[in-house]
Amino acid sequence: MKSSRPRWMATSIIFTTAVTVICLAVFGFMFVAASSDARDATVDQVFAQSLFGLPILEGFHLNGKFGVHMKPGAMIFIAIPLFAGVLTSVPALKGFVHGTR
Repeated sequence: MKSSRPRWMATSIIFTTAVTVICLAVFGFMFVAASSDARDATVDQVFAQSLFGLPILEGFHLNGKFGVHMKPGAMIFIAIPLFAGVLTSVPALKGFVHGTR
C-alpha cells in the first residue's frame, strides 16, 4: 500500500508557498502605494496604509524627504504564511506520529 505522506507534504508546501507569494504581493503593492503617495506630495503629509483597520505601513513626506515606515501590523505578513504552513502540515504530521500514513 502506498503512503500518502508525500502527497500531504507536497500539498502543504504548495499551499504555503502560494500564501507566501500572495502576502508578498499585497505587501509590495501597499509599499509602492505608500511610497508613491509620499513622493508625489507637495506638502508635509503622512499616508497610512492599513488592512482591515490594522496599520501596516506609513508613507511620509517631511522637509523635502520621503520614505516609508513599517507599523506593527506588518508582522501579519509573516504570521499568515507561518500559520498556513503549520495548519496544512498537521494532517501529515498526525499520520506520521500515529503510523497511519
